[in-house]
Amino acid sequence: MISKRSCTWIALMLCAALLYPLPAAARSSAQVQAEPLVDLNGEELFLAPAPFIKNNYTLAPAGPLFRALGYAVWQDAEGRTAVGEKAGVSIQFTEGEKAASLRDGGMEKQVQLPAAPVTRNRTLYVPLRALSEMDGRMAVWHENLRRVSIIDTEGASAPQPPVDEAQTVKRPLSAKCRR
Repeated sequence: MISKRSCTWIALMLCAALLYPLPAAARSSAQVQAEPLVDLNGEELFLAPAPFIKNNYTLAPAGPLFRALGYAVWQDAEGRTAVGEKAGVSIQFTEGEKAASLRDGGMEKQVQLPAAPVTRNRTLYVPLRALSEMDGRMAVWHENLRRVSIIDTEGASAPQPPVDEAQTVKRPLSAKCRR
């Protein structure tokens, strides 16, 4: 038979376990929340590797983001340079450079970037907003959802964030949230 003292001790241990989660579990949930979500015209993009935030700028993997926007992509083996081409437009990003090269037909110009592209594990990450805007789209940050919405600017206004965060996790946004 269990004594009253043992029951009290067991009850206290159970309460402590429920109130104070294990540090590893807390770290893994913080890592999941740290990665911003991205959607394109209301459809969630699953960019791999995942985008991240550095100095208040969302940096996304160049190759997957270029492809999601409809570009053919060329990258060097070290992940230091990425070039996207589509319909006579060419955009080039280079690691550490705060300007990207934009060629449209016979015209070429340097576009200043808010943050220099960085390489991690041979993947070049570029400022998501800059690439979106060079492609003629608009990027809107939803702070409460840690989500970036990329939308076509043709006849569109700023998208409204989803009403329920659960709708945005791993499926397209509801029709109410699309523009």
